[in-house]
Amino acid sequence: MEESQIKVSVIIPVYNEERYLRKCLDSMVSQTLRGIEAIVVNDGSRDGSEDIIAEYAEAYPGLIIPVNKKNEGVSAARNAGLKIARGQYIGFADADDYAAPDMYRKMYGKAAYGKADLTVCRRYSIMRHGKLLIEKNYRRFIRNMVEHGQEVMEVRSSADIGRLLENISVFIWDKLFDRAVIQKEGLTFTEGNVYGEDFAFSAKYLTHVKRAAFVDEPLYYYNAVNELSTTRTISQSWYNIYENLEEVLDYYDAKGLFSDLETSLCDVSFRYYDRRVNSLLFYGGKVFQYRFVKYSQTFMSKWFPGWKKQMLLSREIVAPFVKVSLPLMAVYIFIPNVIKQAMAMPFLIRNGYRPFESETDRGEGGLRR
Repeated sequence: MEESQIKVSVIIPVYNEERYLRKCLDSMVSQTLRGIEAIVVNDGSRDGSEDIIAEYAEAYPGLIIPVNKKNEGVSAARNAGLKIARGQYIGFADADDYAAPDMYRKMYGKAAYGKADLTVCRRYSIMRHGKLLIEKNYRRFIRNMVEHGQEVMEVRSSADIGRLLENISVFIWDKLFDRAVIQKEGLTFTEGNVYGEDFAFSAKYLTHVKRAAFVDEPLYYYNAVNELSTTRTISQSWYNIYENLEEVLDYYDAKGLFSDLETSLCDVSFRYYDRRVNSLLFYGGKVFQYRFVKYSQTFMSKWFPGWKKQMLLSREIVAPFVKVSLPLMAVYIFIPNVIKQAMAMPFLIRNGYRPFESETDRGEGGLRR
């Protein structure tokens, strides 16, 4: 296809994903949108992923665009895809997830109709036994926008950026981004970091959005099955979250937006901390966990002196009085995991929470298996 004919480029980083990759690629070649390309970046896989990609590229020339590179991590893989993407809009998918057949037709249609820089849909999380969950807070915001005639939102002020920061997901695969904006602003993924790199990209992108559009349908299927394993390891890469957060906060400060958006940025930051704390019941390494929580609270206090009060007042946080207290968190951390899981898991699953990826699910460069 000629570049002028390509409406959407979907970038898919792959590292050792032979178990799920066919389903992901089947969902790409089944898209009802004409004018789509899927750039599949093999990040040095050591299983059969490269062969699967080659098979689909041969069967669907021009639709499946293969890229082979050495293992450098998810950010480097996405950046490699961005360099050759030709679509008017950019989407992202993970190789163990998949998209509804009409996802990009509906997303592109809303983006084109609203002349939007950013388009957001809802998503499913696939849990054990095929159960589908939808995160309630994001669903509520998008539905309210659409029902009140704001399916296309004008972003005119820092307050509008704050609304988006607080109410849409931090992930990138439920969104379409305008390639022209990415290129003009020189936006890329920070290479070397494992956690939070997608948030850093999308949060910086938000500062350049003039119009945002919303699709009130869950069109992306996030595979959370592997996230519920009880055998997990932890590592220093957890601290990447705060490296990426600090990068975002510095970016907003340099643009003169930090003071206006301090409340929104605080909200996003303590939700990252909250999500990590919610995942502790799946991990060992109790001493590391304590040090990480202590570091997290120190980081929050450095940037947001009033974060504890704001977190205590949030309706989205479970047991905030524990999470703002280092002594209470110490008690929680050293409770045996099996007891914490028995107490918390039914509530977490019912409310759509998911733990983060384990380090054992990643390659050398940080891609999920």
